[in-house]
Amino acid sequence: MTVAEKVSLVRDHHRRYGLNRCCEALALSKGTWHYHKRRDGVIDADEEAIKGLLREVILEHPGYGYRRLKPELEARTGQRINHKRLRRLLRETGLSLIRRLPKYRPSKVQEILRDNPMHVDLVKGRSFGILEALSTDFTELRYAGGSRKAWFMAMVDIEGKWAPGWAVGPRRNRELAREC
Repeated sequence: MTVAEKVSLVRDHHRRYGLNRCCEALALSKGTWHYHKRRDGVIDADEEAIKGLLREVILEHPGYGYRRLKPELEARTGQRINHKRLRRLLRETGLSLIRRLPKYRPSKVQEILRDNPMHVDLVKGRSFGILEALSTDFTELRYAGGSRKAWFMAMVDIEGKWAPGWAVGPRRNRELAREC
C-alpha cells in the first residue's frame, strides 16, 4: 500500500476512529499525515468551524489573549484545543488580538517636571560648598567575558569631586542606592 493510499484511508476514517488509531493501524506516522494534509491543501471542516467561532469570540471579547480564548473555544466546540493550534489558527486567519492597553498615567515626578519646567533644575545657576550637593550615577560593569554584569553606583561631591560613598551590587535598585 502506498503512502498516498494510507493518507487517503486516514482522511476517510480519522473522524470516526481517531487520528492516532488510524495512523497506528496503517503504520503511518502523524508527521507524514500532517505533511500530506498541508501539501494537498486539504482543510478540515473542523478547522473552518473553529476559525468561524474564533472570529465570534474575538468580536465578543476583544480584550482576550490566546490564553483566555482557549477555554472559551473549548466550551463552544466541545473539544480540546491545543494552544499551539490556536496560535496557528490566529496566524493563518490573520486575526490579530485586539488589546486594550491601560491608559498612560505619568508618575508624580513626571507631573512635576511637566508642570514646572523652569523650576526643576535646582542646581543651575547656584554655587555649592564642599559636600552641599552630591551627584550620583549607576554604571554597568561587565565581567566573565561579558557574560555577567554588576552595577556600580558612586556619589560624587559637585564642588570637590570627592566620592564620599560607593557600592557595587548585582542589580540597579533602591537597596544599592541606600548602601551607597
